[in-house]
Amino acid sequence: MSIFESYHTKTGEWTLVIHDVSQSTATVWFGTLSANLLMPEEARILLFKDENQIEEIVFTKDQWLRPFSKLNQRFYAVHTFTNLESGCHYHVKFERKLPTQAGEYANEWQDISSGEFDTLPNSLPHT
Repeated sequence: MSIFESYHTKTGEWTLVIHDVSQSTATVWFGTLSANLLMPEEARILLFKDENQIEEIVFTKDQWLRPFSKLNQRFYAVHTFTNLESGCHYHVKFERKLPTQAGEYANEWQDISSGEFDTLPNSLPHT
């Protein structure tokens, strides 16, 4: 049995949006605007370059932001990756840690969204 079968979630309700990519930075927004999802105790975003993980950022429940003050089930976080190489391809994964209710899969990380981006080159090619 897979993690998804053991602890159901619709990955389409989780979002990772890549914003503001420059030569050396990329800002990502991740979370949900769905009213059906519970805020995870822990979540993380992983940054990969050439199939190698180069950064891991863990977020705890107290770090989530709320887009609407009167709607409790919607939450998000924003992170800016820095010191990236210009003109390179990166992959970002958004995962949550499964709670103890997930039984044998408790405390395992579940992939819930991902995205890719290329940093800008140092200069534009001459034509």
